[in-house]
Amino acid sequence: MRWSVVVAVLAGCLRPAGEFRCATENDCATPGSRCEPEGFCSFADPDCSSGVRFGPHSGAFSNRCVNQMIDAGIDTPVDVAIDGPTPLGPWGTAVELTALSSTDDDSDPSLTGDGLEIFFYSDRPNGAGGADLYHATRATTSAAFSNVQRITELATTGNEYSPEISDDGLTLYFTSSISGEFEVYSATRPDKTTAFGTPPTLETQLSSTDDDFTIGVSTDGLVAVTGQDTAGNGRELFIHTRASTAAAWSTGTRITELGSASDDEVGGSLDATGLNIMFHSDRGQVAGRFDLWTAKRTSTSAAFDAPTPITELNTSGSAESNPFVSSNLRRMVYASNAAGGDRDIYETTR
Repeated sequence: MRWSVVVAVLAGCLRPAGEFRCATENDCATPGSRCEPEGFCSFADPDCSSGVRFGPHSGAFSNRCVNQMIDAGIDTPVDVAIDGPTPLGPWGTAVELTALSSTDDDSDPSLTGDGLEIFFYSDRPNGAGGADLYHATRATTSAAFSNVQRITELATTGNEYSPEISDDGLTLYFTSSISGEFEVYSATRPDKTTAFGTPPTLETQLSSTDDDFTIGVSTDGLVAVTGQDTAGNGRELFIHTRASTAAAWSTGTRITELGSASDDEVGGSLDATGLNIMFHSDRGQVAGRFDLWTAKRTSTSAAFDAPTPITELNTSGSAESNPFVSSNLRRMVYASNAAGGDRDIYETTR
């Protein structure tokens, strides 16, 4: 039986709720995504041998690597995946990305969708101000990063924190104190070899009247999480949404279910669906210590479940912070001072 026939038969028999079909790339909202012959959108994922993975609303193919063949119990030359996504296990042993390390603070990393370019901030010497934004590249996801460069066009005499790069590597969100308080900015570039345009755009809807230290944006660019100072409640996470990437962001709503008295919860990172969040918190910790936490929800309009610590990555006596999770929840980079001294950047997969 031909592959196209198998797909057609399954498509006619299995159409779960929330399934989204595409006809052309224009139907797939995420930058860099494509419409596969099966009629579902896919996005770049370096953990797949094909380099791409079906999105979360792809029926029987949801969250599967494109061209992944799973035995469906059908007597055909080519079987397809109908048994649901592969379960997520615990995170593997984290590895320090030593090529990015300095003797100063290196923190708050984010990755492009292919995992080959990383962005982070550092207060290493010879910057324009306090902390500046840096990026580096690698040939494969198993190779070391190299060519660490300061993003000079976005450097100011203030501090730049929390670089959040889009999957396609063309839009960068970050926070800066150049105005006197931390606010959220964005900058774009036409391709990965070109500098970001200046001046960056002040994202007024993502910025509050207090300091906004961190920014995280979902893969589709429709959900954002900021980490803001709040009166009497420490630093808390706020969620913003928009109907399309051309629309304005909503005013931030505090994610009260993830807060904890006067402790800090910041550094939020969302997966492709906006249903899973990673963040860091100092709840239950001594001053200056943070742990990584995670929470999930059933829909983008629902509240998050109670958060749980990512125990396999949290190290006693050190601070783990500023996680960035890949769109498929299988790769994470974050900061830790587990090696002693200032923070360094670590990577883990599952």
